[in-house]
Amino acid sequence: MKWREELSYLAERKPWKDVLVFFKKMIAENPDNVEVYVAAIYFLIDLLLEGPVEARINFVREADDIAREIKKFFDESHKQFNENAEYLFFVGNFMGLTDWYFGGDILELSRQMQKKAAEIEPDNILYKWADALSIDPKKETDLAIEILADSEKIKWLKSRGAAGEYMINMINREI
Repeated sequence: MKWREELSYLAERKPWKDVLVFFKKMIAENPDNVEVYVAAIYFLIDLLLEGPVEARINFVREADDIAREIKKFFDESHKQFNENAEYLFFVGNFMGLTDWYFGGDILELSRQMQKKAAEIEPDNILYKWADALSIDPKKETDLAIEILADSEKIKWLKSRGAAGEYMINMINREI
């Protein structure tokens, strides 16, 4: 079973701490795999934002634990992947969703990460779109339309699992 399939199975059926153990194992086995870190951070942020699914967590009691794990994964991965455009694109976007929990400074860091992704790969329309978020609504909408018409970009996002699906949904909201 591929790791994404195993993740999907665990995420739907097991407590979040079991999924966390899985991520830690995957990172230990694949420390240079940016996709594992992106998936882990997305999973935990989604859990923090969306709260309990079918009572698998006691949200009030475990939210701080989830936030600590997000911070650990972020701190570890940011040191390693702060020059990786894919990482900056995804994680910059996801961390920007957590300002209510981590404070307003995370918004500036999120913005810097998205900008840097576009600087590293200036021809990548996904990174251009992320860089335009909240700054240039017209450009953001135009780029979203262009991305949705690009089957290769959509296929690439889908290949990134739940994190990529989330980004497709965000892009769809822009039009």
